[in-house]
Amino acid sequence: MTQATQTSESAVPALFRAAADAWRIPDLRFRILFTLGILVIFRFFAHVPVPGVDREALAAAFEANPLLGFLDLFSGGALRNLSI
Repeated sequence: MTQATQTSESAVPALFRAAADAWRIPDLRFRILFTLGILVIFRFFAHVPVPGVDREALAAAFEANPLLGFLDLFSGGALRNLSI
């Protein structure tokens, strides 16, 4: 067995052990669940479009300006939909 194989095999159980240890601490468990909840809420609202927006004009603006496409990467696609 090579050293790389031994390292990867021993790292996986250590990772699971660390996750289990973090889950046993109430404060960390709350922070993990809170963060996951915020991410779920964010992704939900990323699919709710803002009313009154001309979607064709928005698509044309994205085609004309590549900077908008770059900024859309940072918003997780919410800018292209112009969502909440």
